[in-house]
Order: sequence, then structure tokens, then C-alpha cells
Amino acid sequence: MPFSTWSLAKPAEFLVAEGVVDDISHEGLREVLKKEEVSFQAIKTWEQSTDPDYEAKENRDLELYDIAEGKAGPGPGDPTVVFSMDEFGPLNLLPRPGKQWAPVVRRSEKGSTSSPRRRRRPATYKRTQGVRHLLAALDMNADRLYGHVKANKKRTTFLEFCRYLRSLYPPEVRTAIVMDNFSPHLSTKKDTRVGDWPRPTTSSSPMCPPTLPS
Repeated sequence: MPFSTWSLAKPAEFLVAEGVVDDISHEGLREVLKKEEVSFQAIKTWEQSTDPDYEAKENRDLELYDIAEGKAGPGPGDPTVVFSMDEFGPLNLLPRPGKQWAPVVRRSEKGSTSSPRRRRRPATYKRTQGVRHLLAALDMNADRLYGHVKANKKRTTFLEFCRYLRSLYPPEVRTAIVMDNFSPHLSTKKDTRVGDWPRPTTSSSPMCPPTLPS
């Protein structure tokens, strides 16, 4: 039967409907399942990438992490500083109800300036000032987290944050940024800024192209 969650009632009804038994109680069914060593378990799912280059990208990310953590030395052209970057949002700033000692509110006494009624705060459902997004990056070498709160997470905002990460180290220090394949992280035929920015212009360019695991 096409159920994602099974209770004792469903298999009991199914067994009766299929004529396996004339009748069975939930407790009787539980005893049968226990005797057959069947337990109630949650189904777990996972996602698997369809990117044919996923394994190569994953291995490259692991190499960069080992370099950043000092487990392996950088090879020719490898960076010495590695950032792991991602976004989170939209962030909604909502008021949260609290608890306090306050004057009792009675029907006969609606309250006054000296004896106010219970405080109320309006919710911000209209979002008159929009939402916010968090762009964050972990410096794997220094074990330090950097974050910027922005009004959006478009390519322009993403590149601004990448430039900030690049400015944290001297120009001669080669760096790399590991990220996912979120659309603002990618170039398109109409907008190639993301791919053009980290592309080395010389053999000694201090910026490694970002690795993009699917």
C-alpha cells in the first residue's frame, strides 16, 4: 500500500481486507511483529549527485581541506588559504513573545498610564523593509568565520563578498573558495563575471578558480 507511515491499524485492516485473517487485534499484531523481529523504523532518504565530475570535485575539495588543516603540503599551483563559503536566507526578523511580571488585567479596570495593560508587539508580516540574507565563509586555516548580512544574494552581492575574502590576505598569498553550485556562483552566457573574476591572468595569479561540488 502507498503509505509513507504505517500504524498498527493499517496492516491490521489490510490483512482482514485481503482475507489473510478474519480478525486481528492491534496487540495481537504487535506480538506477531515482535516474534518475527520486526520493529517500527523511520525511512531515511539521501540525495545523490548526477554530476559526472562529482567524484573529481569532491576529491579536490578534500585535498584543499587537508592543505588548510596542515595534513598535506600544497603542491605546485595549490592555494595555501582555503575558504568554505555558503549563503543562508531569507532571514525574517520576527518578534518573539516573552514572559514578565505585570499588573493583572480586569474587566472593570482597563488600565491607565500608571497601570498599563499587557504589552503587545505587532508582528512584521508585511515585511515593509524586506528580508535579509547571510553570506558566510569559514577560513579553514585560521578557523574563523566571516559573515555579511545583505538584502539579496545575487551575483553582484556574491562577488562583493568574494572580493572581501580575497582582501583578508596579501596579494601574494594564493587562496581558494569552496562552494556549492548555487546559481549565483555560476557563469552564464549572458553574465560571465563569476568565471572571469578568479581566472588566472598569469601563471602567478594569487586566486585559484573556485571548486564547485554538486
